Amino acid sequence: MNEEDAMIANYLGLIEERLIKPIREGGVSEWCTVSLLLVFAGIDALSKITCEDMHLGSWQVGERFKGFLSNQMGSGYADRAARIYQLRNSIVHTGINEKVTLSKAKVDANHLEYVDGQLWVNTTRFVSDFVSAFERIVADVRSRGEFFHQARKRLSRFTIVTVEDSASSSPGPSVSVI
Repeated sequence: MNEEDAMIANYLGLIEERLIKPIREGGVSEWCTVSLLLVFAGIDALSKITCEDMHLGSWQVGERFKGFLSNQMGSGYADRAARIYQLRNSIVHTGINEKVTLSKAKVDANHLEYVDGQLWVNTTRFVSDFVSAFERIVADVRSRGEFFHQARKRLSRFTIVTVEDSASSSPGPSVSVI
């Protein structure tokens, strides 16, 4: 594996390890807001390799985010992209969802529908749809498709910091905090 391939694999591996795995295996799925926070971070990360060049600047985060919803997650998300972006901002910046009802019910009958003026988001379905999009992007990268070439070009600007040559998080300080 060459250096570029390793960098791309590391980037996608970090998304899977730090964002998807905690939701699937770490009990995070019990918390709607936390699940969405991790998915929103994943969308922000993946949009860097899936968006059009014109939306690469940091001031274009909203355009990248909405573009990812529309182009990678399907029509239901495209129709609600602006509202979901508002939800992303309220959760990321305050931890509070405004005018959105979150549910983790196994039945997703109201997913992305307005009920009594509020958008309903089934986080179980949102996570599942995001993971499916992630898997399609990974498959494209492995087949050296469009996203591979974009990742190769764009990720060269990043410096991914790893701990002890692994893609795990830092264990933190060895001293106790008062």
